[in-house]
Amino acid sequence: WFEVLRASCAQSQKIELKQYVDPVADCLSLIDSILNNQVAAAFSKPINTKTDAPGYLKVVKQPQDLGSIRKRIVSAHYDADFVNRKESVIEEVGVEDLKAEANTVHQGICHDVRTVWRNCYTYSGAGPNKPPPEEDDDATDAKGAEAPVVEAARMLSRQFEAGYATIKERA
Repeated sequence: WFEVLRASCAQSQKIELKQYVDPVADCLSLIDSILNNQVAAAFSKPINTKTDAPGYLKVVKQPQDLGSIRKRIVSAHYDADFVNRKESVIEEVGVEDLKAEANTVHQGICHDVRTVWRNCYTYSGAGPNKPPPEEDDDATDAKGAEAPVVEAARMLSRQFEAGYATIKERA
């Protein structure tokens, strides 16, 4: 249904579909491409805190996963947040600044995706810019290498940031 929505929006703006830029649809495509990566399985659904990650909710205060983010995009959750704020935004900043506020829709998605990686680093005792871990670090295996889930988060984070930079440029 996203393609139908994009076509309708392009038509209403009297531009060709190939020229229409929809950052939310682009974010959905980006998340889909990440979810198609084999190493994304650990981030594709909510963590089972009873079997997979005991104590997770004591460490991570805002659980997040890519599958849930994808569902919220498809169900227009992020758009609904924007629509609910739209009237007050028009009153506060005026119609001309509405496009700037609309950018917060894809920024909300970006925030949630970054929360997925941040949660992984937090629970694993790693960090996005932390140097290679020590052997006694919880984020490492017995040989001192980073835990596979942390390596996966770093790789997927780089993929997301590269794609999101393109989305921001086009928006």
